[in-house]
Amino acid sequence: MLRSNDERVTMIVTDRSISMMTQDYPPNRLQASLTAASEFIKARAQAAPLSQVGFMTFCKTPTVLFPPLNAVDASTAFEQVRGSIGPSEYTYFFEALLLAQQYMPVNGEIVFLSDGEDLGDREGAQAIAQRLRSAGVKIHCRGIGHRDAVDHEHLRRISSRACYEFVGDARSLVMD
Repeated sequence: MLRSNDERVTMIVTDRSISMMTQDYPPNRLQASLTAASEFIKARAQAAPLSQVGFMTFCKTPTVLFPPLNAVDASTAFEQVRGSIGPSEYTYFFEALLLAQQYMPVNGEIVFLSDGEDLGDREGAQAIAQRLRSAGVKIHCRGIGHRDAVDHEHLRRISSRACYEFVGDARSLVMD
């Protein structure tokens, strides 16, 4: 439960690879993920306005759309950039985690949304995740898509203990 004086830093990291255009989460996985991120940021702004939220997307190359801002400003920033987010090639977790690491203080958190097919340096991604966890960063991974296509084991290895969840439908994708 968030308190109004909660000052945690959260970076939302969302997959925008071509596979995120699959329409099993209406209208598609990417848009469902963006809706979930928007609702999370708005809830954070209401419950803990002193907290900070940043947002980035990844495919082959990760992009920070905005660094951690106070939650109220992050809500506005998200709505300004949301329409510019479209699909691109492949999925590389390593590069995304490497970039997210630059914004993480001790006790920060990463919310990582992906349909789970990592085509990049898997061992490197797991090593960076381990380094982040050792520094006190909590990593929440949410796998989305067809249950058989998501690499559950890889996402579990990236996430903090007990912080991996497969999300079977768009309604359940909204984050707490």
